[in-house]
Amino acid sequence: MRSGSWLTLSFIMGALTLACEEPGGEPSACDGLDERRMAITREEFTPCAAEMLAALDRARPAIERLLAGDDEARAAGREALRALRGLVQKSGVEADARSVRPGELIVRWPDGRMRVFNYSVYQALVLYGAVLQYPNNDNFRDAVEAQNDAAESFRTFR
Repeated sequence: MRSGSWLTLSFIMGALTLACEEPGGEPSACDGLDERRMAITREEFTPCAAEMLAALDRARPAIERLLAGDDEARAAGREALRALRGLVQKSGVEADARSVRPGELIVRWPDGRMRVFNYSVYQALVLYGAVLQYPNNDNFRDAVEAQNDAAESFRTFR
């Protein structure tokens, strides 16, 4: 199988794994944002975005340890991604990522930097999930890049 096929397969497997896991039910700053249909502001979103970045920051070292051969780090990585997925769902970012209605997306997230943040967080979530399923440096590198893009976007709108 070509390496591109493995990457595609691992990406899909990671997405399916995350889709099957229950998101965290802890109260968060993201609660209720998924119900909003118009103009989520930076001030409203910043605490939620900070929680998402913190979850990514917890996931990355665990996944790095997994890539270094520590198979027990997989559980910590899964737990961090489960928490992140819960936040992504509570905020509506996951539904927006799956949507094919860009007009609604722009109405909900009028700030382009917040849209970049949302895209980057979702991309990092899926790519880190792929690495948990099939540990590989290509997906990890892309996930780290997406996480860094999210952090940079966050700095511009907070």
